[in-house]
Formats: sequence, C-alpha cells, structure tokens
Amino acid sequence: MQTENSIAIKGSLEEVFSVMADVESWPLYLSSHRDMRILRKEEDMIEIERKGIIKWISVIEIDRENIQIKSDQIKGPVKGLKALWRFEELKGETKMVLEHSYHCQVSVIGWIIELIVAFALKKISNNTLKAVKERVEQG
Repeated sequence: MQTENSIAIKGSLEEVFSVMADVESWPLYLSSHRDMRILRKEEDMIEIERKGIIKWISVIEIDRENIQIKSDQIKGPVKGLKALWRFEELKGETKMVLEHSYHCQVSVIGWIIELIVAFALKKISNNTLKAVKERVEQG
C-alpha cells in the first residue's frame, strides 16, 4: 500500500531540504520523533531508534544529489515501511511530498491492518509536514 501527503512551504528548496536533512534536530519539532535517538551515523546515512509506546529502528539516507530523503524501517511494527521525502521548487515556495509504502505480511487480515496503518500514517505525515512548514517559515 502507498500513501502520499504534501504541503507548500514558503522557503527555498535548499532551506526546506536543509531542515529535513538535519535529522538530529527532528526531536525538537517532530512529535513522532520526540523519543528518537541516533544509533549510528556515517556521512549521509543515519540509523535511528524510536522509543516509547511504539518502538522501531529506521535507516535514513540523505540523497543530496537528487534532493530527497529515504527511510527504511528495519525493525518495528511495520518492518519494511519505506518513506520518501521529495522536494519540488515552486514559484516562491517549495512543495514537500512525503510518500510511504509498505505491505503487511498477514494474508487473511493483512488488508485491514494496511488500512489502519494508512490512516495512522496519513495523520503522522500531515503533522510532520505542518511541523516542517512551521519551522521553516518561522525561522
């Protein structure tokens, strides 16, 4: 299953991408990452762990050449959950797109779980996009 959310942000492509690429700062303004800690960092690859009620580990890749950020959940409730942040320069602002793709392995009730995950991801994605917009626009 795939989900996609987007938002227009009053800021340059470089500024918006820079805010998202600063993974270490995510806990300061992304509520979904408040309990996050860095497990490993190598140049533009960061492995993070989220603690709390729902725990997971993801590997994040900052792709500066293609101006995008990729995330792959390697451990957690939706193992194999992939996220892609894309950035498009518009007239006077930047469109930030957050895509998620995943597949639940449970055959009989898998589609129900996928719908529940899609609903949760939509809410989390919209909150993430709004938080980035606020951070960029308020400086």
